[in-house]
Amino acid sequence: MGLQLIYVLAAVPLAVTLTSSAICTVASRSSAIRLASSGPDHLTGTPAALEGSSVFNHTHLKRHATAENSDTTSDIQPKANEIRIRSVLLFLLSLIPTSFVIAALVLNLLADSDDRTLFQKLYAPLVALVGWLFALVLLLAMITHRIRFVNAIQPLQWFYTTTVGVLIYLFWIRLDFILKGPSSYTSDMWIFFGLSGVAFVLCGIALTMPSELDFDFVHQFGYGYSSAKHEMGTESYASYLSWLFFSWFSPIIEVGTTKTLNQTDLPELLPQLRARTLWSQFQVFQNARASASLLRRILGFNAFSLLWQMTFVIISTFLDFSVPYFLKLFLSYINDPTVPPKVAYLYVILIFVAQVLRSLVQSQMFYMGRKINVSLMALLNSEIYAKTLTRRDMSGLVDKKKMDATGGKDKDDKKGNAPASSGKVVNLMSTDTVRVSGVVNFWHIGISSPIGIALGTYLLYDLIGWSSLVGMSILIVTIPVNKAVRKRYAKGQRELSSARDERVTLMGELIAGIRMIKFFAWELSFSEKVLKAREFELKKLVNVYKNTILFQVVWFSSPLLVTICSFFCYAKIQKGEFTPAVAFTAMVLFTRLKAPLNGLPAVYMALTNASVSLNRIAEYLDEPNIKNIFENRRKSNNAPEIGMKDMSAQWWTTDSAKATNEDNAAQARTEDVDQFILRNINVSFPVGELSIVCGPTGSGKTSLLMAMLGEMDVLIGNIYLPRRPLDGGKDFDPATGLINDGVAFVSQQAWLQNASIRDNILFGSRYEEDRYNEVIEVCALKRDLEILEDGDQTEIGEKGITLSGGQKQRVSLARAIYSRSRHVLLDDCLSAVDAHTAEHIYGKCLVGPIMKNRTCILVTHHVRLCIPTAKLVVLMHNGEITLQGTVQQLREQGTLSQVLEEDDEEPTTDSDADTVGDNDVGSSSTITNPPKLRRKSTAKDLNAANAPVEPAKDAKKLVLEETRQEGRVKWSIYQVYVNAVGGISFWLLLLAVFALTRTIEVSESLWVREWANSYAPDTALTKFMFTKMYALAGFSTSTPASAPIFAETRIFQTQPVYFNNPTESVDNATFTTVGTDNLISKPEKHGTNYYLAIYALISISASLAHILQTIVLYFGSLRAARLLYKKLLMAVVRAPLRFFDTTPVGRIMNRFSNDFETVDSSIANNFSQLLSLAISVSSIIIVLAYITPAFVFVAAIISVAYFVVGKKYISTSRELKRLHSVSRSPIYSMFGETLAGLSTIRAFSEQSRFMSDLLVKIDDSNRPFYFLWIANRWLSVRSDSIGAVVALSSGAFILMHPAGIDAGTAGLALTYALEFVALVNYLVREYTQIEMELNAIERITEYTVMAQEPPAIVEGHRPPASWPTEGAIEVKDLELKYAPDLETVLRGISFKVESRQKIGVVGRTGSGKSTLALSLFRFVEPVAGSIHIDGINIGDIGLDDLRSRLTIIPQDPMLFTGTIRSNLDPFNSHVDNELWEALQRVHLVSSGQDSLANSDNEGDDTPGSSTLGPVTAASKTNVSFSSLDNPVSEGGSNFSQGQRQLLCMARALLRNSKIIVMDEATASVDFATDKAIQSAIHREFENSTVVCIAHRLNTIILYDKVLVLDHGKVLEFDTPANLLDDSKGHKTHFREMCERSGEMDVLLDMVKNQSRSA
Repeated sequence: MGLQLIYVLAAVPLAVTLTSSAICTVASRSSAIRLASSGPDHLTGTPAALEGSSVFNHTHLKRHATAENSDTTSDIQPKANEIRIRSVLLFLLSLIPTSFVIAALVLNLLADSDDRTLFQKLYAPLVALVGWLFALVLLLAMITHRIRFVNAIQPLQWFYTTTVGVLIYLFWIRLDFILKGPSSYTSDMWIFFGLSGVAFVLCGIALTMPSELDFDFVHQFGYGYSSAKHEMGTESYASYLSWLFFSWFSPIIEVGTTKTLNQTDLPELLPQLRARTLWSQFQVFQNARASASLLRRILGFNAFSLLWQMTFVIISTFLDFSVPYFLKLFLSYINDPTVPPKVAYLYVILIFVAQVLRSLVQSQMFYMGRKINVSLMALLNSEIYAKTLTRRDMSGLVDKKKMDATGGKDKDDKKGNAPASSGKVVNLMSTDTVRVSGVVNFWHIGISSPIGIALGTYLLYDLIGWSSLVGMSILIVTIPVNKAVRKRYAKGQRELSSARDERVTLMGELIAGIRMIKFFAWELSFSEKVLKAREFELKKLVNVYKNTILFQVVWFSSPLLVTICSFFCYAKIQKGEFTPAVAFTAMVLFTRLKAPLNGLPAVYMALTNASVSLNRIAEYLDEPNIKNIFENRRKSNNAPEIGMKDMSAQWWTTDSAKATNEDNAAQARTEDVDQFILRNINVSFPVGELSIVCGPTGSGKTSLLMAMLGEMDVLIGNIYLPRRPLDGGKDFDPATGLINDGVAFVSQQAWLQNASIRDNILFGSRYEEDRYNEVIEVCALKRDLEILEDGDQTEIGEKGITLSGGQKQRVSLARAIYSRSRHVLLDDCLSAVDAHTAEHIYGKCLVGPIMKNRTCILVTHHVRLCIPTAKLVVLMHNGEITLQGTVQQLREQGTLSQVLEEDDEEPTTDSDADTVGDNDVGSSSTITNPPKLRRKSTAKDLNAANAPVEPAKDAKKLVLEETRQEGRVKWSIYQVYVNAVGGISFWLLLLAVFALTRTIEVSESLWVREWANSYAPDTALTKFMFTKMYALAGFSTSTPASAPIFAETRIFQTQPVYFNNPTESVDNATFTTVGTDNLISKPEKHGTNYYLAIYALISISASLAHILQTIVLYFGSLRAARLLYKKLLMAVVRAPLRFFDTTPVGRIMNRFSNDFETVDSSIANNFSQLLSLAISVSSIIIVLAYITPAFVFVAAIISVAYFVVGKKYISTSRELKRLHSVSRSPIYSMFGETLAGLSTIRAFSEQSRFMSDLLVKIDDSNRPFYFLWIANRWLSVRSDSIGAVVALSSGAFILMHPAGIDAGTAGLALTYALEFVALVNYLVREYTQIEMELNAIERITEYTVMAQEPPAIVEGHRPPASWPTEGAIEVKDLELKYAPDLETVLRGISFKVESRQKIGVVGRTGSGKSTLALSLFRFVEPVAGSIHIDGINIGDIGLDDLRSRLTIIPQDPMLFTGTIRSNLDPFNSHVDNELWEALQRVHLVSSGQDSLANSDNEGDDTPGSSTLGPVTAASKTNVSFSSLDNPVSEGGSNFSQGQRQLLCMARALLRNSKIIVMDEATASVDFATDKAIQSAIHREFENSTVVCIAHRLNTIILYDKVLVLDHGKVLEFDTPANLLDDSKGHKTHFREMCERSGEMDVLLDMVKNQSRSA
């Protein structure tokens, strides 16, 4: 041959190299175009880039990303020296073959001995020379940095790899000559060996060359390859081989094997996979395609990646056919060795190469799919959160027609219905995004299956002729049936999603209102309400199960009908002989067709699920945004104008919620008669001055501020308010340092983040020590920070749980004051503080130096306090402005008295006054750690810094990091689920069904053999060759491991698959008739009808067995879903109150949503897969051990190899799954926190910062998820390689020992060894999947076994039905602590309350007031001492018996979704007249309503009857209380804070308890209403014992006794008169409080007047 062929074949590497260069260039250009479209213009927020885009400030996002990745600039090219050395080495080594080619060229020119033409002499070496010169030029350009490394190394890798391939081919051609030995080698051969060695070295160097970092990407998007907490991953610079075999992941595997993985152990995601980068790119991409659907935008954005994945799918499908084809050729050689031995070795090598290539290509296919998966999850979660920040706040909207107070809704959640509830938003994030993003791991079956069907049909046609087409035509007939079933399935999924939304919403309400529920002993009743919603959800889940089984019937019957029809036509019409060759080859092909035919349902179901979820997401994203209704208009003096002109607005209605978000669209706006409406508002607030808005409760004060902020539906008119555009910079005034277009807002119900006090005050602003200290002082927080153990580093928990109402309001006020916003809107921020503190805040803060030049619009009931300096006074009534003007104007008009009537309360003082002075005597703090009275960090102690200072070393964290299990899943967790699905009896039944299915499937193949043998002699060799060829590479229908291309889809799924082995596939084979000459025909013993009928019967039985298997599985899964949910729910509602204080709501909801999605959908299915695999592996071991005992030794070696690899994989993947589960909770919490504080976030224009925080949390969640599936690919490549090595060594062993092993034994050993390897592979992966999914059971069990409250009912210690009859309370030596490791809160206190006495409790923050109240309800169990009520020790009775007999009126009102009736009387135990009377007593309706109510429902005295009352006392426009059936939205957000408080009080009045505990329940109502209610309380509770935690001293000054607490001890307990009496020269602590209040004379007069009247 000489060197001529080498020269000719050198053209192949050159052609491949040039082609690859072109592909890389196109790919690079496509990437560059995409990056350019989202490049600097986008990130600098230019109008061109942001036109029509999200409202977020992308400049801020980039700055935030750069700050987070402060080490971005330190990202340097790893192994840069190694790259340079390797490049030079490649250049030098490439000179060797280039020199040989030049020498050959010269020799050919000088050679005159042959008769070749000059062209014939030169074309071959010239081609080779061009190729090697091309490589040298690329290397030289790369070394001199004239070309980017990435643009040069890929063509070089292709060139060297292809060259090696050509040399291997040449080696194969000359194999016979090479085997003769060195003595026969010519000079050409030695040159060939030398060039081959150099080529292999060059290829190895090139393929292991580290990659180059893409710094252009870093500079464009601000994200580096590393971050502050995560190092650069080896994936960033992995070589080609490392990338191909996932060796770059090995360091993480090693870490996961040696220790428990944590987030900090994981490297950073690639910049291309970071959430901010993806979302930023997607924003610009979809702006250019705004009219396209969400699906088209997603597909277009990921088109390039999807194209690559599709390419891998096609290649993998064809490789899938090659392995059994080569196996068939190899077995043909064993049966008839007529070809040369080297051909047989070639078959063995090709089997090995095909297996390895198939594994590598499939791994890259799944790798690409997972990258798209992660991208889509980041995109969709980002889009949903971005929408949450910009959509109209419709939390108060209720669709009354669809309201179902019982919690269930049997309706579809179709487009156009009421907007998304918070439960739906949670489900969109937790379930729908996972389904949509996970579909990229399924869709490839839709490509590979048609290809497989086409190839199988062609081979069948070649085998049995037109009969195959008759069978395949059955598929066309089933298309309409499939369409109908899919439509039915999609409807079921929509109904299930809607039911799940409702259940999650109810669960969220239960958790949010758990305090109220526990106070009233409603745990069981509310749990039943949630369980009813859960049952409704499970009912819909059963419908989905039924549709799934229907799917199975259709799709399992399709291959069956195809096979039977084809066999019938072939045997009966074509009269073809059903010989073993035809029978088993046809069976192989029909079995091969079962994989794509049965795999398509999985695709359809996955696509259907994804389609339903995508439509839900699209509907949410299409909900209208808040409109830009603000006009930045200026007055003649160039001052901005703030106010409204001819403005009417209402809260969002169902109709307005459907309106499109077109800013300038003229839409007909109509009033909703059932909604509160602001009418004809005309007002202009003075800029830089204080304005006050006052009016009675429910008059529309809060609505006025909400309308100004754009949170209401403006029907007509204009709003003037300077607002900073979110995509623009801040307009700083250098003279004042204020942001001219900035707005700050304090809501009536304080909204705080789960962070430290300092972080809440800063709210993203830069820390300025002097300003910070000033704000602390003017907001009366200095004393609080001194008392709190950790100062301003104190973590306040969710919703500020560790702070009192007054403290929360003051922190919220400090946030607004600290901001540089020029315009401040305050919604009744003085309601939660005492008069003295209010005076301090007013004088030092609202009109102090810090508010100079700042506009302040204050909604308040403290009119007398604020009116002296107010420049404008606005009085509202019934949604209209009845009076407005300056104080002087109102005085001149004689209308000032009307305004002052709103504040006719006498000057009072609150026991929280010591927050300004020396002592704090009454801030009603909730559960907190007892303070240590020593100096702690205050603002003055903190270092000035731009970033928040790290917490003090001894700062305690209220909310600890979420715990997770470590190591393997404990057997007890397995037992939990095994017992939940039905115990041992269920699993025995399931095992029996599996065994039945397996037996029927085996019978099917045996019957086909019997049928075929009726035409052929029953020789052992014939039986083996065709029976085992049928089983070759796992062609048994019961072998789930025979689906390598669908492996990740089937086993590692991200969404439920609803039937057994839905994506089951098999190694593909193309078989031709082999050895038919040796088959001797014989008369059939029975007719064709006989064999065909029995075959059809067996096949139908197999399908029915599969369906029975599915039904049994679903039954157990449904039982587990119901049982575990109820168990978790009851454990949570019975958990101690401290659990809810220290556990974020998102962490709890994660278990009730995401974890139960796993329980409902996939755990049972994967258990069945594991059982099926275990049965298959066991059966193969038994069979092979019986036939070839030596296989036991081989199996042991294989098992050891798998054990080593599998152990590393399991350890790592299990911890990554746990990390992923834990990392989801912060996203849940942030969504919930954002939904609660939307108006505040938008008022401060902080959407961009919150968006940035969410993007970081998404990365933290995606990081372990991404590496989890990379671990799966790492295992797949290695396990498949082990299998390929086994096949290679087995084949070589058979060929080297042809005399010692007969053909049957050899074929059996090889085929079943391959099947065993595949089964063990998937057994390891399935076991790992079970371990990962049992993480959900671990997390559920963690809560079910946590500490519980004492029993609800203690039999044998139940109090009398009328208990308590007197209401006497006796506390003896009571000691309490919240946890064993915490200090004592109450220290041996003792006091006695007589029957019907009214007791006021005062004391400073941390004195134990709230703890005492909680102890009455046994929220905290005593360490020592006791509490007796009417002589009964409350520690001896059940909690329900105790709490149901007491009543508390809390400061923080909580309402539940339903109606006014369901909130007042949740269990229908009162008649309507009683409900109306309770509303009248709290002044929510007029006193004349009872007669009208009776006239409307005369004679109707049954609980729960619908009663319409007249209009309320508020106004004709306020129709919220016109009917008891009027709806209450989630959290009662369609009522004002004051109305919610009054509703809670009315609910308490209905209980008519003998003991009432009050915690300042009227803080948010106007003073006139408060005075009337206090009078009513004294009257209504005359026969009850009242314990009042005092905020206003005038509230308790007329009580029978006052209890003064300090640091958990009783300082004083006596009548107010005695405590104020200083005639004996002793001044009590209570008198000191009264004196510090400045109202001592007023309080003394009140006591004296009471004494005289008595």
